[in-house]
Formats: sequence, C-alpha cells, structure tokens
Amino acid sequence: FLPRVGRSLSHLFPVGFFKQKTAYEIHERLVGSEMCIRDSWMISGNNNYSPISWKIDILGRRISAWICYSEMISEDADKIFLEKFCKLLTAQSIHLSRAIKKHDKEPEVFTALRGLFISGICLSGGNKRYNQAKNILLYALNDQILNDGCHISKKPSITLDILTDLIWIRNTLTINDPLLEL
Repeated sequence: FLPRVGRSLSHLFPVGFFKQKTAYEIHERLVGSEMCIRDSWMISGNNNYSPISWKIDILGRRISAWICYSEMISEDADKIFLEKFCKLLTAQSIHLSRAIKKHDKEPEVFTALRGLFISGICLSGGNKRYNQAKNILLYALNDQILNDGCHISKKPSITLDILTDLIWIRNTLTINDPLLEL
C-alpha cells in the first residue's frame, strides 16, 4: 500500500527536522495525543494548494521526506490515515511533475528533483516522472552549472545546496541507471 523504503535508506536522505534525533527515536516517543498531532499536521496545510508550501523546492523536499520515512509515518496508523497519506503524496507528486517544468532555470529545481526522482521510483505510475526527472536534471546541469563546477550565480551557498541535492539524487538513482556514470 505504501512505498517500501526500508530503514536502511533513511540515513541516506537527511531531513532538517531529524538532525538531533533519529526518526525512530522520535517516533518511539509519540503516543496517544502526539499521534493525533502527527496525523492532523500531515493532513492540514498539505491538503490544499498554498503558494509557499507547494513551491517546487519545498514540495520536493516534503515528498522525499514522506517517502523515506513512510514506514515510520504509517506505523500504528489507521486505514483512513494511510489512504489520505497516499492520496496526498500522489497528488503532490503529480503537481510537482507539472510545476517543475516552469522552473527548470532556477537553482531550486535541483531540490525539487529529489521528490520527482523518488516518487518516480517508489510510487505507482512513476516511470514517467522518473524519466522526466532525468531529462530535467541533464538540462539543468548543462544550463546552470559552469565548467568549473560552480552555479551560474557564482554564489557558494547555492553551489553547496546544489551539490547536496546532487548527492541525494545520486543515492536515489537505481543501481543500473546509466545516469549514474555522469
């Protein structure tokens, strides 16, 4: 029902919220009312379009976090929550697939590609999103990265963010993908 991304992958995909404690340490402390807070937070604010929370970089980061930690998120959840969760995840992945095309010249596209790649790998019907992500990645690398490896803005912070995203993407790609050779 949910994408199966075992515990072994969660350490490859850092999420800012989980820097101090592991996701499983946090989850073990969630009981009763805290589970209700998790459920309501997951659904509220992410159910309807919002110009801030549905920006491509935020959306890509959220999709990748939800998929990577789906085992923890879904643990002890009822069927209604799981159905809503999967519906939201799919809707947000489809929206990202549409919205990313308009932003392929911006540095945020690399963060958005995180969500597009992993949703393409883990969600049903994702082959189209996976191939789209590969094409956008190649275009963005050629368009935004200079021969010396820096971003065209020449801002070190943007270059570092992009490198972090590229490492994340590389860890996400399937083993036999020829894109890994780049």
